Amino acid sequence: SVVWSKNGVPLSNTSNMVVTSTMLQLSNIQAGDRGQYIVVATNKAGSSSISFSLFVQFCPVVNLSVITSGSQAMLQCDAYGYPVLTEVTIVDTASTSNLYPQDGYTFGGHAVAIHTLMGCSNFYCRARSSYGMITAATATCAGVCMC
Repeated sequence: SVVWSKNGVPLSNTSNMVVTSTMLQLSNIQAGDRGQYIVVATNKAGSSSISFSLFVQFCPVVNLSVITSGSQAMLQCDAYGYPVLTEVTIVDTASTSNLYPQDGYTFGGHAVAIHTLMGCSNFYCRARSSYGMITAATATCAGVCMC
């Protein structure tokens, strides 16, 4: 018998994956296809396996959200991509000042930037890797001002 698995989970046929005893065929590869693949072949004589890692390059993905607590608000930018991000920036368009990287941190291919908001403004978060760049924008108010 032959069993294919990804990250320890056995694989079966899907719309973009064909699994047989002799091959694993992926089509329309997406970021979610990245991972550790293993094939194990077993017969009366024993078993043998081989594994490989699939790395998928994709443009950065950015999720920008506002988190409020009472009269305080925080702007959070989650960004990830492969290859590893080279820039994650939160910008206040009213002052054109970069609020991050001073207020955030990065690790591996994922970055989180958090900034405490004061007043009203329009903000955007920009993430960049050698594969591409993307931005997400939001308008928000914090404190007692009116937008």
